[in-house]
Amino acid sequence: MSAVAGASADNSLIGATWVFTRSGGSWTQQGNRLVGTHSTSTARQGSSVALSADGNTAITGGLNDDSGKGAMWVFTRNGTTWSQQGSKLKGTSAVGASKQGTAVAVNAIGTTALIGGPADNGSKGAFWVYSLGSIPSVKKEITEDRNNEQAAFVLGQSVPNPSTGQFTIGFDVPEGCIAEWIFSDMNGRVVRSLKREYPAGANQESFDLQGNTGVYFYQLKTPAGIKTGKLTIVGY
Repeated sequence: MSAVAGASADNSLIGATWVFTRSGGSWTQQGNRLVGTHSTSTARQGSSVALSADGNTAITGGLNDDSGKGAMWVFTRNGTTWSQQGSKLKGTSAVGASKQGTAVAVNAIGTTALIGGPADNGSKGAFWVYSLGSIPSVKKEITEDRNNEQAAFVLGQSVPNPSTGQFTIGFDVPEGCIAEWIFSDMNGRVVRSLKREYPAGANQESFDLQGNTGVYFYQLKTPAGIKTGKLTIVGY
């Protein structure tokens, strides 16, 4: 079993990604930390991460690369060695600072990847689909026309996940507001809550729930609606 973890604030916001493997009940790091080439100084690599089900392809997103245009990097494994596949990837026809890499995904066998850019074209948002070969190439761009809607309310996945209790959650709100975070266990017991004011657009909040273990739900309540996510906390 393998897992991938990102740390977007590593090395003065350049960011990095790590891969871990489990043997029995122990997790160990596999190889060196992964940092994609040709990124800008504050790309925030590791803002989002994904790992194929076969454990051989890792994707990391850097939403702040190139002044917020964003990018993603693909790494593949040969034995126990991870190496970057091709150059950094940025979807074509992006409009403005789209923050590509806010979300990434990869299929089970590492042949298809997606990169999301929620801030594209005035926060209408877009995502790009890539066919991954020896040199990744863009296959298709899909956008959703929401001219008559507000900017999206988006709640991201906690990073890293699983974590030891310290993690960061990125989110977008369509307008400045006071929002409430609620963390609860599988039985509905609230283990942490927080109210804070946030500006419109992309935000992130860091949390420390060390001392808890298991599966937890997190909920973000805003005037734009309520969204829920799920995270796992493991012991040290």
